[in-house]
Amino acid sequence: MLNIDPDQCPNIVIGVGDPNTRKKMYEEKIKLGFQFPSIIHTNTIVSSHSTIEDAVIIGPYSTVLSGSTVKKGACLLSCVNINHDIVVNKFSLVGANVSIGNNSILGEGCHITMGKIIKPNSSIDAGLYYE
Repeated sequence: MLNIDPDQCPNIVIGVGDPNTRKKMYEEKIKLGFQFPSIIHTNTIVSSHSTIEDAVIIGPYSTVLSGSTVKKGACLLSCVNINHDIVVNKFSLVGANVSIGNNSILGEGCHITMGKIIKPNSSIDAGLYYE
């Protein structure tokens, strides 16, 4: 790992998919004074009535609709559809081309693999690898 001084470069991004590894790296670096801005691709649609916390990564052609919350450290890859009133909890990983139905909750650190469809009113357990 590179030796970076947070006083010279305070903002960093963790480009690691595994939720547990990403969370561990985040916790180590936040203690050292680093900051984690959210990175949202310019071709993403995010409702002004949604909430995106710090350290979130959202890939191209994804949507986050009204009333939804993407919590700290979550990563949404490309072409992810987050419908309305959804909670994507901390450090979750949502694979490319995933669609999540209204009023669903993704538990902390879960991993939804590529192309899955999560039906409305679903709850995915924390830490679950959903394939």
